Amino acid sequence: MKIKLCLIGDRAVGKTCLVERYMMDHFSGEYRQTMGAKVYKKVVKLQLELREKMIEIDMTLWDIMGDLPLSDLTDEAYFRGVQGLLAVCDVTRRSTAESLDHWIAATPESVRNLPMCIIVNKDDLVDQVEVHEDDVFRLGDVFSSSVVMTSAKTGNNVQQAFEFLAKSIVERQLGPDTDFLAEERFGIRERPAGISAKAF
Repeated sequence: MKIKLCLIGDRAVGKTCLVERYMMDHFSGEYRQTMGAKVYKKVVKLQLELREKMIEIDMTLWDIMGDLPLSDLTDEAYFRGVQGLLAVCDVTRRSTAESLDHWIAATPESVRNLPMCIIVNKDDLVDQVEVHEDDVFRLGDVFSSSVVMTSAKTGNNVQQAFEFLAKSIVERQLGPDTDFLAEERFGIRERPAGISAKAF
């Protein structure tokens, strides 16, 4: 089965680092600006626990430049055949979380209702946090999306984020047995008592 995922979000949030950590288990702290879009391919085998079966996925990841004018996102070439979105922000820069609604709103209308996972990256930088837990839950509520805290540097939750979204797409394509995305198997999507969503 073939799956195409697109990564969107501001520059320097770690989109390329996340892809390279997932694809090659590699991390470089050096910032390298993506021009236009960079395409990666990987074949993975995913265990579908709810169906008790293994499935092979031919995955294509499009890493879209963070400096791309938002008006250019309406170009269907970037999103032709896409089945899911990974919207990435940086836990140390609140502005990158605030801009996610602009990124998502700028995508073609046909893309906005696809399965999506919001990635809050760089969670290893615990002394520089600007996107807090209640902000994270607000993001999930606003976009009806799963939210995952990751670190491309340490690898925390990176594989889980990509494969969680891939599994949700596969489950939807295979049939209506279950809404995998709604099950939130990991991450922090369930809000603990005492935490409420608030606007940025």
